[in-house]
Amino acid sequence: MYEELFFADEEGYFRPDEGTDDDHEPPRETFDLFSNRSMIIFQTIVVTGCFLVLGGLTIWHAKLISKGETSIEAHINRYVLDITCSDS
Repeated sequence: MYEELFFADEEGYFRPDEGTDDDHEPPRETFDLFSNRSMIIFQTIVVTGCFLVLGGLTIWHAKLISKGETSIEAHINRYVLDITCSDS
């Protein structure tokens, strides 16, 4: 990132360049899409989303199991209930 401020010596170590002037402004840091921090943020968002979706489906299926009906029956019963309530 700051390669223009440093140079590698014979052993491959980076040491400060004595030839730079003090007025030189270091380059601004930009957002790196594939940095460790951005990947951890991405993983957090994906895992949280999956947790919420799978948790919702688990709760919905637990309710269906406790009533003893399948998902198709739940949709049919809701449709019939909506029709009978709107007629009265």
